Amino acid sequence: MTQISDADMIRQKMRRIRHKMDDDVEGIVHNASQLMSYQFYITHYPLATLAAVSTLAYLLVPSARGNRSTEGKFQIDAKQLEDIISKKGIVVETKPASEASSSWRSNVFGWVTRTALNAALAYGTVYLDQTINKMVSTTTEKSLKS
Repeated sequence: MTQISDADMIRQKMRRIRHKMDDDVEGIVHNASQLMSYQFYITHYPLATLAAVSTLAYLLVPSARGNRSTEGKFQIDAKQLEDIISKKGIVVETKPASEASSSWRSNVFGWVTRTALNAALAYGTVYLDQTINKMVSTTTEKSLKS
């Protein structure tokens, strides 16, 4: 009889341990999803986030000072330029006004394309986040039921 009560006691302990593990796993999943969210860092560490973003932007954007060099540059007046063009047989063509106006169209098209891609990326991120959350919640519910 003591063996049966010992076995029952072990089973009860195992049930408690499994129940605690489910709660612990749920807490870990919640904390991990929080740590992967940029909103968490912006809310809790705004100055550190601003510093990190500023540093990243500084490193990614090329410096204008480093690219300017005076080597190979020289001054030339209009008469000298005309002489060089005539001696070398260089043909200078100007664009008609209709071609010049296409540049604003390409700028607008580029802006619309970038905006659409950003919106699609944002939608995809939200969809993926919701899908992962559903998967985690269903596996958590299944583990709690068993």
